[in-house]
Amino acid sequence: MMALLVAPPNDEGWFKSTFSAGTGNCVEFRFVEDGIQLRDDKESDSPVLTYSVAEWDAFLLGAFNGEFTIR
Repeated sequence: MMALLVAPPNDEGWFKSTFSAGTGNCVEFRFVEDGIQLRDDKESDSPVLTYSVAEWDAFLLGAFNGEFTIR
């Protein structure tokens, strides 16, 4: 996957997983016109990673199929 770093965006439209434990060790995401953006949930002005829809779909499919399990 190739991610683009972009300047910190406005603070609209960010989501965090409902599985987040609230420990501050999570990422937030949002859907934008040409893909998906991710950032550190502790620092809203942190750099943002931007992925295309195809990259995001490939990640979700890999996660669903257990490709990233560390246990």
